[in-house]
Amino acid sequence: MYKAAFKLNQEGKNVLMPTLIAMYTGLRNSSLCKLLVKSVTAEGRLEFSHKAADTNSKNKDFILPLPPKLFAMLQKYIKDCNLDSNEQLLYGMRGKPLENKQFNAITRNLCISLGWITVRDCKPGEVAADKNSVIEGRKLYTNTEKYFTPHGFRYSISTIFSEMGVMHDSIKYLLNHSDFEKGNLKSYILSDQKYIKEIQTGQLIIETLFETALNLERKNNITLDIERIEHDLPNVFAFVKRDENEIHQFQNYIINFAFTQAQQQLANTRMIEKNIPFEQFGYPQPQLMEYQTPYQVNPYQQQQSYGYRQERPAYSYGSHYPSFYNPLK
Repeated sequence: MYKAAFKLNQEGKNVLMPTLIAMYTGLRNSSLCKLLVKSVTAEGRLEFSHKAADTNSKNKDFILPLPPKLFAMLQKYIKDCNLDSNEQLLYGMRGKPLENKQFNAITRNLCISLGWITVRDCKPGEVAADKNSVIEGRKLYTNTEKYFTPHGFRYSISTIFSEMGVMHDSIKYLLNHSDFEKGNLKSYILSDQKYIKEIQTGQLIIETLFETALNLERKNNITLDIERIEHDLPNVFAFVKRDENEIHQFQNYIINFAFTQAQQQLANTRMIEKNIPFEQFGYPQPQLMEYQTPYQVNPYQQQQSYGYRQERPAYSYGSHYPSFYNPLK
């Protein structure tokens, strides 16, 4: 999903900002469409009040954190688009202010890009076979089992956070399911700092994972096995929650693991091609471009291992491969 949003954006389809905000916050369509430029605070949060609207159980005031890269992207987006503070923040693919149907269209285009909605030419006289298919013009669109609606963003972020170990009260806060006082945002922000902190930590971990994976693919043509990383996210969450600087070690760990996997895949390929017994085969360094993180870490200068740190044996890869929705795609 993350990669598809960037791909469509490069193709000139305005999907990136609505998609990323939905991915990291799980906001409903109605709230996404009401966001203003001034909703993005200098502290890197989304703050919105429905003072001018009817408040109900699905239409509450909220303060939500944003992961750092998304916050920086939003600041640049606002500046580049020359948006005033009272203007709407998000827009649809045709440049009109975002509305429910336009975000539905964004989600549909993401599904098509990912192959989660298949598209083919209609045959003469063909009709839609069931409720999962629809004919538009001369094309037949069919929803696969991976097809999702905008509500899928809420389901995905809550599932990822739950698997990661984020407190259920924090997830309820994120999804606006808790009984928070309406009207005065400032009155409850201090008491809810623990929820905001947990959400922010979870967002930071996910953003680091997605960004590092995307950069590895773009710069080094290495596809990260995210499902194996996901298995260790609860331990990552515990460390980063205690010390935010641990996120740098996590990023280095991802890079180290990705290069090790690439090295092993290359070795296995050569072993098969040369018909050499596994135990007699050495692991040569793959011919890959040098990869440097912002912290100048070269994976080949480190000991190749599957552990987060040698002194933390609990934080290491096991043989378990969880079947988990992969939002990077």
